[in-house]
Parts: sequence; structure tokens; C-alpha cells
Amino acid sequence: QTDRQTDRVSEWGAESLVASGRRYDAVCALEVIEHVADPAAFLAPLCRLVAPGGALFVSSINRTSAAYWLAVVAAERWLSLCAPGTHDWSRFVTPDELRSMLAAQGFGVEDIVGLRYNPLSRTASLTASDVSMNYIACARRPVPPAAAADP
Repeated sequence: QTDRQTDRVSEWGAESLVASGRRYDAVCALEVIEHVADPAAFLAPLCRLVAPGGALFVSSINRTSAAYWLAVVAAERWLSLCAPGTHDWSRFVTPDELRSMLAAQGFGVEDIVGLRYNPLSRTASLTASDVSMNYIACARRPVPPAAAADP
């Protein structure tokens, strides 16, 4: 175990953390879901790690033509920001697909905002309206009614 209040899923594995009974107020999966073969199966153990009332943050590249040109063609082929073949456009997850996968786990999506990356300045920023490239979603595990009524 770690001596901090955080655990890294890459070190522990989500399934082993679920088996340990651990629950967290916040779980983050940032820029991962578009690299897995089965996004719904990837999300399932992460959702089980979230405590009632806790949040799951998921970011991904949207499956749009703009994302293909910027994330695959520009980032991989022209700018060499990542290795060629890192991204497979068919695995990009749309916000609606993510919303459906999270709803299947009993989570409600509170917000989805766009992420912009400027490769020249190497800075990122949030945008409330443009999710055409990257986005981040905040979903919350509901608090059971009995638990919500306890003082």
C-alpha cells in the first residue's frame, strides 16, 4: 500500500482495488479510454471504485473529422507529438457514447467541457462549448436515498 491518500490504478490495477473494497471520492481516467479495446469494460471497475456521491472524471478524444485531422494526422504525422499509430480514430469515444456507458453503470453526467491543446505554447485550456476535439466529463455516483437522509 501507499503512504498517501491516493492510489495509482496503473500500479494497483482497478480490479484489485475493487476487490480490496476501497472507494474514492474522485477517480480520474484521462486520455486512456480511446486506447482500450472495450471502453465499457474499462469503465466498469473504475465506476465501482467511486464512493457514493463521488465523481469520475474521464477525458477522451471525440470521434470527429476535426479530431482525426488534428490528433492523428497533425499530432502523429506532422508534429511528431506522439508515435505514429498511437491513435485509432475508430476507438475515439463521442460524448454521447460516454454518457450512455456511464448511465449503464448508474452514473449521471454532470458536465462535459472541451479541452484545447496548443502545441506551440504547450498549454491546455477548457472551453465550455467546443467538444469537437478533446473533452472531459464529470460523472457522479448517486448517493443512495437512505444515506442522503442521514445527518
